[in-house]
Amino acid sequence: MLDTVIVIATHGGTDLLRESLPKMKKWPVVVVDTGALVPSVWELCDEFDNVVHLSTPYKGYDTGAYLWAYWNVPAKNYLFLQDSCSPRETDFVEQFARAMPGEMGAVGWSSFDINVWDSDAQRDATEWMYGARSKWPPKGIFGPIFYTSGKTLGYMRAHGLLPMPPVHKEQQQAMERAWPILFHRAGVRVNFLVNEDMPRGYDMGRGAYPALNKTFKMRT
Repeated sequence: MLDTVIVIATHGGTDLLRESLPKMKKWPVVVVDTGALVPSVWELCDEFDNVVHLSTPYKGYDTGAYLWAYWNVPAKNYLFLQDSCSPRETDFVEQFARAMPGEMGAVGWSSFDINVWDSDAQRDATEWMYGARSKWPPKGIFGPIFYTSGKTLGYMRAHGLLPMPPVHKEQQQAMERAWPILFHRAGVRVNFLVNEDMPRGYDMGRGAYPALNKTFKMRT
């Protein structure tokens, strides 16, 4: 079993991966394509000895890619990223690992107030899928971009607490709340590298956040 695996969800593009993959040679990396199989992504992954390419049998968005990697690549720990994330510090993985609350738990890159919504429809859909807001934790996991242990995911899987792969954009947006809700139900703590109520997108892209930079791209 591998120790720590970096899982990168992508949707058929190589421009951002070309920037980030060379900075990840120290760790096993699994790139999971959530769209149609694109030869250029496969060929790029083949340029790196530490990178494996997988493709989901469903669209799945980020969370679907994370789950597919977990189901197919056993590891003690996972760092789940989007392809828009690039390391900005050499110890970026270790920063997440040091913030873990124990063998069980998770570490988000940034928090946000879980009651901040893009729309009323998004709020209502999340509540329909994941229960009353009164039983939710106070913070969501931005992205969702987070680190967790295989032990935590195994416990959640055994107790029916892993989310279903989202099937449309609104469900994917709900995953920023769903993961912390499900961690909360599992009784595990979530720490954050940056603990705040409203993530600052501009600062995420200019190196003002620890561990990572993020490029924002409009996707459907």
